[in-house]
Amino acid sequence: MFGGDEVSAVVIDIGQGSVKAGWAGEDAPKVCFPSCVGLKSGADKSEFVMGSSALSLRRDGMEIVQPYMNGKVARWDLYLSLIEHTLSKELGPDFDVKGHPLVFSETSQVSERDREHFLEAIFEKFSPPAVFFCKSAVLASFAAAKTTALVVEVGSGVTCVTPVFDGFALQKAAVRCPITGDGLTSLLIDALAQDGVTIRPRYSFKKKLAPGAGSDEFSVVDVAGTEGTHPSYRNFCIQQIAEDLKLSVCRVSESALTPATIGSGVLQSASYELPDGRLITVASPRFTVAESLFHSSLLTEEKLKLLGLSSLEQYKSIVDCVIDAVQRSDTDLKRELYFNIILSGGTTLLPGFKERLEKELTERLHSAFRVRVVTTSAGLERRNGVWIGGSILASLGSFQQMWLSKQEFMEHGATIVHSKCP
Repeated sequence: MFGGDEVSAVVIDIGQGSVKAGWAGEDAPKVCFPSCVGLKSGADKSEFVMGSSALSLRRDGMEIVQPYMNGKVARWDLYLSLIEHTLSKELGPDFDVKGHPLVFSETSQVSERDREHFLEAIFEKFSPPAVFFCKSAVLASFAAAKTTALVVEVGSGVTCVTPVFDGFALQKAAVRCPITGDGLTSLLIDALAQDGVTIRPRYSFKKKLAPGAGSDEFSVVDVAGTEGTHPSYRNFCIQQIAEDLKLSVCRVSESALTPATIGSGVLQSASYELPDGRLITVASPRFTVAESLFHSSLLTEEKLKLLGLSSLEQYKSIVDCVIDAVQRSDTDLKRELYFNIILSGGTTLLPGFKERLEKELTERLHSAFRVRVVTTSAGLERRNGVWIGGSILASLGSFQQMWLSKQEFMEHGATIVHSKCP
């Protein structure tokens, strides 16, 4: 058994946008940093940097790589290095992983082979006393104090609707939505560019205080010598600014948007100050970006490409995904699932998201089911819902016999993960 005051478990949630890690039983993760890796320039690209501070420093030729993309590990070497950095650097110099069990979140559609490979790598490389893998949808439902629910996750790289019954994810009923948080951010960057607004990365300028005693005005000066910046690093820096811009000004319309609605001028604009001090006004993109999650009527061929879609046939709205996931579930569960819809992920924090989803589902279902979307008032709780669920789970006394120990792994091999961590 593991747990109690003497041995604290560590909960790690790795997504395409960020890594969140901290101690079980806490209200929020101890650390949160980008889940990408910066590969230094060189013949073998064997040197890399990670973490918020290291990635904020521009280096000539440094390429930004995503070890985890679209819910799958793209580079195992870098993915494990990301975990090593978390355990050895982010959690403090005195942390010893050999004395702490680890809880990892995973997507509802992870393959059996990847689970086995990950378990082998974790025990062989880090040698923790025990581990546990849990579906992110299950953890999000635990964070909302539910054991049966329909979890709608809209993350940076994955959007998925997963039914959860009695604390278990119904993987065969899970439905992926092609529209992700990063896709919406790309739409926003493109929309601003069409309006003549170019986002300048922070490394490309510096602010200088205007001369004169008591002056509080700043001037922006270009930084020289940035020509060697890798395009992927520039995109990474711009994406971070655009992500904050999206969450600050964008919102979900109360009803479906049409070209006539957009041109009528009824949509209220919002202002935002960019890092270089420019104050911009975001008009129609404030609403049209998020509309892509609910309807395809505003999507052109170019916008589809920005979302990673080759044609309109690949499009599926978040409402379609919710209905599809419930339809794939047992008939006896449908009423309870529609009445317990849980939102997870930063993009669901956009104002109006909850109300629009409820409205669209109610109209589509024609009163056959009562629809209720359960949310928390605190934005950080929804953004960190998966991690918080892991923190709650790993601190429960009833959970302590469920750990997959290193001894069990040595005796039965990696396939034991499927029975110990369903």
